[in-house]
Amino acid sequence: MVFRAARVAAVKLIVMARGLGTRMQQRGATAGLSAAQATAAQRGAKALMPVEGAHGRVLLDYLLSRAADAGVTHVCLIVPPEHEAFLSLYRPSQLTRLSIDVAVQPTASGTAHAVLAARTWAAGDDCLVVNGDNLYPVDALRALVQHQVPALGAFPVRSMTTGPTALPRERLAGFALVQANAFGRLQRLVEKPDADTLAGAGDDALISMNLWRIGASIMDACAAVPMSARGEYELPAAVMLAMAEGTPVDVCTVDGPVLDLSRQDDVPGVMRALRDEVVRL
Repeated sequence: MVFRAARVAAVKLIVMARGLGTRMQQRGATAGLSAAQATAAQRGAKALMPVEGAHGRVLLDYLLSRAADAGVTHVCLIVPPEHEAFLSLYRPSQLTRLSIDVAVQPTASGTAHAVLAARTWAAGDDCLVVNGDNLYPVDALRALVQHQVPALGAFPVRSMTTGPTALPRERLAGFALVQANAFGRLQRLVEKPDADTLAGAGDDALISMNLWRIGASIMDACAAVPMSARGEYELPAAVMLAMAEGTPVDVCTVDGPVLDLSRQDDVPGVMRALRDEVVRL
């Protein structure tokens, strides 16, 4: 008889914070940014956008605090070669709940390439993977921490388009529609759906916001996935490659909202949403 070791909760988190931020660099019609925020926007530094002036907090602080609330203990930030700002923010002596490391992605060559930068750090363990410019509900992060097999966190359209932090429905066209089978397994991602596809999807349709739990097989696929037509190595394509080679991926449905800070116009709404939230790192 063969005994298999039990899978455990994923306590490692990979944060993709390397992106170029080209949309953030475009001037928003109603931005009204502070000088510090304008500087961050000009650099495309979405994860480091100041969103709480009194205590000098940036968006990434809130993501990391929520991850710790969900049970994460170890974090790897995927950063550009010039990453002194990240190191100065997260000195070990200032952290009580998290251990934070960095891995350099030399060029912004896609999300699979970003994840691959953390391969040595991951050491074969399951990891959560998230965008650095999104802020996920603690319940969604906790669901992936505890799920114990590769999975995608998916959010109903209704939860993304209602409430004080609602996104316009047409904004969802920049993300991916999630298609699962009757057993809750991921079948397909429809990247950047056209207007007709999105309109016909319905309020219960599921959206991917790049919240993943991956294992060694998906990490291997990140190294093997071919370059996309956009000239990038993309994590969704790597997941599909791993699935084609026998790795099942579950879909975990969690109500949002997910805060998206990818444009200057997003800053005021994110600030309002986080006004009373306490950060503990």
